[in-house]
Amino acid sequence: MTRVVEVEGAKAGDAAPAFRYIIMNLPMNKVSPEKLAEMASKTRQVRPLLKSWVAGEADIPRLVDLYNASFFQCPDPYRPVTEADMRAIFEKSTIIMGTMYGADAAFIVNKIETRTNETGKVERLGVICGIAVHPRFRQKGLATAIGLAAYDFFKDKAVDCLQCEVYEKNDPSMAFITWVGFRPAGQLVVKAPSAQQINPLERV
Repeated sequence: MTRVVEVEGAKAGDAAPAFRYIIMNLPMNKVSPEKLAEMASKTRQVRPLLKSWVAGEADIPRLVDLYNASFFQCPDPYRPVTEADMRAIFEKSTIIMGTMYGADAAFIVNKIETRTNETGKVERLGVICGIAVHPRFRQKGLATAIGLAAYDFFKDKAVDCLQCEVYEKNDPSMAFITWVGFRPAGQLVVKAPSAQQINPLERV
């Protein structure tokens, strides 16, 4: 399955840059107790130090700063987000935010959508729109820890399947979510004049 989205300014037939994302799925019934135990073990030292909550409107400026610090050197197409960008994302999603040692450390953006699968059944889809971890706190299991918080959120909402999209050149992210259990289900091609026209964390 290939889905093509043309951002305003990139008309059909234009030789605009194409940014390719791999669509990754993980049915909730394929999340094994063994994998959850492995993830819990990996985060046993960091989880007691992670203070997480569902972000509120007052957290938007902090989310902006955390995003811009986290993605500045990321392989993904990048532009700094503004408070207007983050507010638009905040109004359509649930963002779980976390601190370590009192400093903003990570967040994960979650949305719930519905889709009709190949058999015609309507499913609830738990979409992970993005995970940000501040460079200061990487390689400590923090992405796994906040991912577990998102799993609990989606499990409570009784979703049928988890989904995310990974930029094709982001090898660390692909390795991480493949380890979690996600598998390729298609691709999303975003045609845009430049990365500056792609709204980060926005599901296009």
